[in-house]
Amino acid sequence: MEFYTKVCLEVRGKPDILQKLKELHGACVDAHQDATTKLSELVHAVFPEWHGEDDSINPESVTIKIVEDVQPYVIIEDSDGYANVDYVARLLQGWLKVTEDSGVIAFEYAHDASRSVPGCYGGGAVVVSRDAMRSG
Repeated sequence: MEFYTKVCLEVRGKPDILQKLKELHGACVDAHQDATTKLSELVHAVFPEWHGEDDSINPESVTIKIVEDVQPYVIIEDSDGYANVDYVARLLQGWLKVTEDSGVIAFEYAHDASRSVPGCYGGGAVVVSRDAMRSG
C-alpha cells in the first residue's frame, strides 16, 4: 500500500517575481541532487539549517511551473503524490522574504492512500507570511 500527500496551488504575481520563486526552487533541487554543490546564499538564507543532504527538506517532492497568461501565475503541485508540505511552506516564506512581499499565501493539502484504510485520510491547510507559518 502507498500513502500520498497531495498539494496544488496557484500563486499570482509579476513575471520577474514569479521567476524568483522558480529560481529559488531550482537552486534547492540542484543542491538536493548533488550533496557536493555549495548552497547558494539565497538557498542558505531560506533554509539556514540545510547542509544539502538533509532528507527532511525535499524540493523534488513538488514541481513549479510558470504559466504565461494575462495575469501570470505559478502552479506548485506535488510530484506524483509525494509533496513535502513543510518544504512548500518554507519555500513560500523564504520567497516572500526575498521579494520583500508582505502578502499572505494559504494552501490546502490532502493525505490519501492507494486503497481504503480507516484513519489514513486527512489533510489540512497552511497559511504563510514573511514572519509566520500556521498549519492545522
